[in-house]
Amino acid sequence: MVSQLKDILGLKGLPRHRGAFKILLSLRDIVLNLPNANMNAIYISIVCISFLVVMNEIVKPWATKYCKFPIPTELLVVVGFTALSYAFNLGGPRFNVREVGEIPTGLPFPQLPPLELIKLVAIDSIAVCIVSYSIVMSMSLLFAKKEYYEIRPNQELLALGLSNIVGACFSCLPMSCSLSRSAIQYNSGGKTQFSSVITASIILIGKIKNYYKLFFTFLMFKFSQFFYGWDLYLRHFHEQL
Repeated sequence: MVSQLKDILGLKGLPRHRGAFKILLSLRDIVLNLPNANMNAIYISIVCISFLVVMNEIVKPWATKYCKFPIPTELLVVVGFTALSYAFNLGGPRFNVREVGEIPTGLPFPQLPPLELIKLVAIDSIAVCIVSYSIVMSMSLLFAKKEYYEIRPNQELLALGLSNIVGACFSCLPMSCSLSRSAIQYNSGGKTQFSSVITASIILIGKIKNYYKLFFTFLMFKFSQFFYGWDLYLRHFHEQL
């Protein structure tokens, strides 16, 4: 949460700290630079947070009574403010809001990560490993209890480790599971690993081929129809057993 405060306030050029007191040092820098906060960035942050709170706490519970498909609130925020940023040039000198910038397309060339960084990230990586594995096991046990199947912790740890080893060669972030996306996928009907295969395939196709947005949206719709029907078939097959 502390790492996001500088972006919410629109502060630029703050130093990054490492070590045991990095949170306190970061908070000190944020407080000292409050006079340099960008009010435009603060207004945008307030609107986004307010929209998310209203949608998640009021609109979504009401909409679930009439529609099984969840409302993609986070996606609406990203798409909406991306369009506003492009239309009003929020990153220009008038508003001076920090933008993500150009996002490279395609897959990076596989290469070994720089080994000289090990001494810089060794201590932090232990905490990341513990937290990631704890989240994965918590979500796995939660859904296993709902669907009545067993989880093998050693297998989960092995899969997580191998995924991170392969992902490190493609400049990927440390892998774990997403609490929000896992819940959305489960509530949408995706209850087998086949749904993850479809999702990964769509992302891979979009990265490699760089299709036009309209065709990519159509492809996502067709794949979602296919995996949802296949998922229903698998659940019916397991019920028969």
